Amino acid sequence: MGFVAVVWLSPSAASAQAPPPPPPAPAVEQDVAYTVGNGDTLTVRVYGEDRLGGIYVVGPKGAIDLPWVGRITVAGKSVEDVSNRLIELYGDGFLVDPEIFVEVKTFGSRPVQVLGAVAHQGTYHLRGKIDLIGVIAEAGGVKVDENLATYEVQVKRQRLGAVEPITVSLDRLMNLGEGNINVEPGDVVNITRGKVVFVSGEVGRPGAVAWHAGMSVSQAIAASGGASSLAKLRKVVVMRGQQRMEVNLKNIHKGREPDILLHPDDQVLVDESPI
Repeated sequence: MGFVAVVWLSPSAASAQAPPPPPPAPAVEQDVAYTVGNGDTLTVRVYGEDRLGGIYVVGPKGAIDLPWVGRITVAGKSVEDVSNRLIELYGDGFLVDPEIFVEVKTFGSRPVQVLGAVAHQGTYHLRGKIDLIGVIAEAGGVKVDENLATYEVQVKRQRLGAVEPITVSLDRLMNLGEGNINVEPGDVVNITRGKVVFVSGEVGRPGAVAWHAGMSVSQAIAASGGASSLAKLRKVVVMRGQQRMEVNLKNIHKGREPDILLHPDDQVLVDESPI
């Protein structure tokens, strides 16, 4: 008699370890060959033999203890492999042509931490392949009131040790899919404000602007929506701590003066022209 291995997977690829429950999950690629690991919980059903079935937590040594056949190692195996092994064991002198169903009841072996500006910070457990956008959606989505361009996503990858975190722009990630890498077990995903400069006064969108190496005064003003028709371009002020610098943006545009490079946390003040 044949057998069927049932692998239970939800539409998402990660589940929360603790309340509050995550929002509706994003559509992601399901991994039908999910590998069982320590901390997962398996449901075993033996057709016609209810007393042999049950719910089993995969222990620290990657094994579960079953009636009659004792302890078997399941970590590192697919659900289908576990089913095949149980059929072999129970079919060897215990049952005739056993039909056994195995599914993953809860996922607990592939943790990922999601921190920072999301609705539900916490530990999630991968069920299959999922990317950064997917895991952010699973954590309730981005929770920021300001321009996404001032935020970045840092992924600290366990297997890379002390190597610098992988960093991508939140704005470009969410709007263009740029840097949308697959998340790995052990990753720590942190959404936080990156380095910024502040532009105020007569510009289209006053406020914080994401800083990048080589950013100049004119670039920061352009990123803020450009100077308004009332802007005093001959005397733009850059504040760097207690240091005050004046910039003639008209001369910069004409190539008569070099464009000043900005540092993180610089403040660019564009006053209104008296005329």
